[in-house]
Amino acid sequence: MLIAVLGEDGRLGYLRPALPVDDAFVAAAERHGDPESRFRFADRCREDGCENWSGRDCSLVDTLVGAAPGPEPEAAADGLPRCAVRADCRWFVQRGPRACAVCPLVVYRPEPRPVGQDPDPAVPADRRGRGRSGDVSPSSSRASGW
Repeated sequence: MLIAVLGEDGRLGYLRPALPVDDAFVAAAERHGDPESRFRFADRCREDGCENWSGRDCSLVDTLVGAAPGPEPEAAADGLPRCAVRADCRWFVQRGPRACAVCPLVVYRPEPRPVGQDPDPAVPADRRGRGRSGDVSPSSSRASGW
């Protein structure tokens, strides 16, 4: 889902509602450079299908929130971005407004795996074949599990 667009001023413009992303969008966006440098995407939490799933929570958001400097944001919803996926966001359920503070600093880059390629040995065998999260790295980009 496309949830935000990065403006020329460096600020995110959140889309409501979020927009589905299809192959045509990806192809058009890639013709103008790296889509993750201009758009913010989110995907549904895959739970057991993701190496960041602890069995009950997303360990990635816990790590990111723990590493982020600054005080805990106020819980007031009026200070949070107008995000279209918050109602279903795994990160928000776990960490509240603090998840919203780190979310724009992350980029989601799914790793396509060609048919017939051996599975990634870093992903436990019981989690293979059910999808995996992409590389997630701090940046001025966007990703989350919702």
